[in-house]
Order: sequence, then structure tokens, then C-alpha cells
Amino acid sequence: MDNTIRTPNPRPFFPETNQEQPDNTMNLNFEPEANTEANPNLGQTMNTAPLPEPFAFPDITAVPATKLIPETTLKLPDAVRFDGSSSSYKAFISSMSLYFWARPEIFNEDRNRIVYIGAHLSGSATVWFGNLITDNSPTIHSFSLFIQEFSRNFSDPSEGIRARGQIRKLRQGARSVAAYASEFKTLARDSGYDQLALVDQFLRGL
Repeated sequence: MDNTIRTPNPRPFFPETNQEQPDNTMNLNFEPEANTEANPNLGQTMNTAPLPEPFAFPDITAVPATKLIPETTLKLPDAVRFDGSSSSYKAFISSMSLYFWARPEIFNEDRNRIVYIGAHLSGSATVWFGNLITDNSPTIHSFSLFIQEFSRNFSDPSEGIRARGQIRKLRQGARSVAAYASEFKTLARDSGYDQLALVDQFLRGL
């Protein structure tokens, strides 16, 4: 029987420091290539995916103006016919002037204006216009000549007489020259005076 007393080996109180400890440090350096083994297309997708562009308002200056404004067609009611009555002459001429102003792309030519007026005549006025066509009168080739002849035949003569009388009596007085000229122009249209006579009458009224 072995009576030798065995001394137990001392056990360290703290664990050995040379033992490998698991590395719990977070790796902040993200490397897309690390996951390419699990998903081989991941690296290529991340490298080729386009970045979103910042939002920009559309440049409306590059859009034609005709596209910004809706296209509409101006439609005017058909003009009344003129039967040759002097009492309706001014109203008829005013309606014709409105059509000519509203559709310049059509009525810039003298011929189109003359034809349009001729198509809106009736009664004695139609007979008069037909004679001009038959005789190939020079007045049907110039709108200024045509409208002068038209006025001479169908306008109210008393309108010119009355306008000339009012022009001779017209004076500037205490009002401005602009106000005086505005009234003078209104009367001048019906006076029948030529340009030289109108200038003379205008200066007399100052």
C-alpha cells in the first residue's frame, strides 16, 4: 500500500490569456466582392446599376408655342347681304372690315376681298357688281378703286355733307390735341376730303 501523499496541481484562478478569443469586432469596410460567391451577379449588378438622376422640371421653352396653347379655329357668323340701301351701307362696310381683319391669311389679296363683298350683295348692288365683271372694269382689280366706286354708288350722300360741315366747325378749344385729333379722325372718314384738304381743316381747328 502506497502511503505517499500527492499534492494536487494548483488550478489558475483566471483563465489563460493566450487562448484565442472569438473576434467580435464589427467590420465597417463593406466589400461587395465578399458575397460574390453566394451571388456571382451581385457585384456586377451593383457596379452597373445607374444612379437615380435628380428631379428636374420640364423645359417648356423647348416646346413649340402651338403646343402650349390649344389650337382653336375662329368661326364668325356669315355676314349679312347688302341690297344697295344707303341706310345700311356703313353697317355692311363695318362687317366686311371685321372679316378682313380677323382672317388676314385669306383677305390680304385684293381679289379675295372684292370677291367676298360681291358674294354678299343682293338686289341693285348685285346688278352693279355684275356689270363690273362683264365690262372687266379696272375697279375689280384694285380694292382701293373698288371701295371708292362702291362708296360713290351706295353710301349716303348726306353723311359726307354732314361730316364736312362738322369738320369746318370743329375746334380744339381747351382740350388736348389728342382729344381733338380723335374726334377729327372720326369725322374725316365720312367727309370725302382728300389728304391735303384734311390737313388744311385740321390746322384751322387748332
